[in-house]
Amino acid sequence: MSIEATSFENDKISPTPPERVFVDEVLSIEDLNIPPYDPEESFASRRQIVYDYLKNLEDGEREIAESIANDLLETGKSLANMVVIIPVAAHQEAAQIATAIAQYAKQETEEPFSVVLGLNYPLNKVNNPNISATAQAVEKAKHDYPSLDLRITATIYDEPVIGKIRRDLWNGVAMAAARGGNYEENIEVVGINHDIDLVRLSKNFIAIIQERYKKLDQRHIIADVLPIFGTEIKHAKSPQHPNISSAVFWSDYIIRKSGHTFEAGLVIPFSRYAFSEGFDPSSRTHETQAIMHRKPHLLPGTKTETSPRRYIARMQQDGYDIWSPETFSAEDECRETLDFPDLTKERYQEIVTTSMQGNIKLLLSGTIADAIRSFKFEKGNNTEALKKHIDESIERTAKVTNYILRNIVGLGELSHTATDMLLSQTLRDFYTKRHFGGL
Repeated sequence: MSIEATSFENDKISPTPPERVFVDEVLSIEDLNIPPYDPEESFASRRQIVYDYLKNLEDGEREIAESIANDLLETGKSLANMVVIIPVAAHQEAAQIATAIAQYAKQETEEPFSVVLGLNYPLNKVNNPNISATAQAVEKAKHDYPSLDLRITATIYDEPVIGKIRRDLWNGVAMAAARGGNYEENIEVVGINHDIDLVRLSKNFIAIIQERYKKLDQRHIIADVLPIFGTEIKHAKSPQHPNISSAVFWSDYIIRKSGHTFEAGLVIPFSRYAFSEGFDPSSRTHETQAIMHRKPHLLPGTKTETSPRRYIARMQQDGYDIWSPETFSAEDECRETLDFPDLTKERYQEIVTTSMQGNIKLLLSGTIADAIRSFKFEKGNNTEALKKHIDESIERTAKVTNYILRNIVGLGELSHTATDMLLSQTLRDFYTKRHFGGL
């Protein structure tokens, strides 16, 4: 099937999900009144979503996507159906290539996957010698790891904007997959949104993602596109910056326990990407928000560590407010050096203290949401059992948070503030009601 294929309506998939099934009920597909699952029909629907998206790209975007696809298919070999997609600021990132690529080369998986590096740089840097250094580092990585399916493409921008860079790169991968026949295999084509400042990956990172989507492809599907997942990403420790590292650890803990994750760690099926009309090309930060409709579930075991370089460069001035359009540019200094001083103890305490109230609210909200999701509802009145389950979850979180503030963050005096907020009945009732309202 080509990307010009005519569209059709999938009338074999239920438009609404069945009501919640209690644990002591075993219902068949007939009981739920859902027609028998036709996997070819489901894949055809998702395939058509991608083809229609590519067909409707504006001329300029289609030209870029075609050019990138040409680069990625230069060897005549199709991409794998699992693709790690990494934009690389070629004028600044030569030193990051070896560390990042080594992490993909050590992956233990029986299924194929591809790694795509999208080299990019501003037009005014076209003669920068670092671009050649990056290209040489990539070639060395290909030589060092010949069994790794590593693909390269390069694009020049008048003014690089990450939303546009990622969009072009993902469009190019989608186009290459279409031309390579990937969507005809009845296997979801899945992209992993990564950055080049990767420090470590668990050795089964790719395998866990592949297995999860394989299971989703095999089950009875009642949705047109598969879900986005988050990975267990955190920032690596910088021995030269102990105070910054502790502040970052605290932030990562809050983000993870509140059910959030970083954008450079999202796993996005291409049917979902196309259904959501791709990344916002105008975004200087948070470019995946147009695709994200809710917080993604995190995949256990997908351990990831990335560089804390942006915190090291920006935290002194901006505290935790470093993820804003004003702090990102095509020539960020943090990509080339970590030669910045550590935070003083006073500045470190100020940053953590001023953010405490907002962070603890996030933590409490995430704890309650997770408790509700994990509770096993049964027939009858679940009110008291659920309340006890939520209370126990909050108490465990309070103990862990207290330990972290005292023994890792080193600001034990703040543990009383955190505990009081976490155990506040007013806040507990507010977030419980809020999460039930969203179910």
